[in-house]
Amino acid sequence: MPGVRRHMDYAAFLSNLEEAGWTIQGKSYAFKLIHNDWQVAFVRLGGRAQRSGFISFVICVRHLLNQNLDGEVSTTNKEPHSYPYKFTTEELRNNRYEYQCKLNNYELTYLESDSEWGEIQGLLENVVPRWLSHHSSAKLLNEIKRNGEGGYIENLWIEDLQNDA
Repeated sequence: MPGVRRHMDYAAFLSNLEEAGWTIQGKSYAFKLIHNDWQVAFVRLGGRAQRSGFISFVICVRHLLNQNLDGEVSTTNKEPHSYPYKFTTEELRNNRYEYQCKLNNYELTYLESDSEWGEIQGLLENVVPRWLSHHSSAKLLNEIKRNGEGGYIENLWIEDLQNDA
């Protein structure tokens, strides 16, 4: 029926992302290139991060120049530590986009698998791209220099971003 919005569970969420041009790998990783410079990823975590009945995830963003933990530049980075930005949905709702050093510890979002996932798709498809349309590799470089802790991967990112300047 037109105009009636259907409940979007996790499976429908992944299907909708795929229809919107996201690359889906399994049930735990999806990514999309935004504005030709940025990669946005939805990373579902398992293991100790799991809670019964919930899906734990983080929304990650990286500049396409950024190396991963192995010192490679790749669009298939399932490891959140390979992304400078690791966001919870709460941070995105509150426009808290600035780089914070989350090398060894970052927060996750927990959502019941049968919850309404439409808001998460809206954050991925609308909020993050809108922020990135006003963001640059130079801003990321300055944020890492200001807020970083000199970690191995941060130093790689700084080198990558300085080479772009």
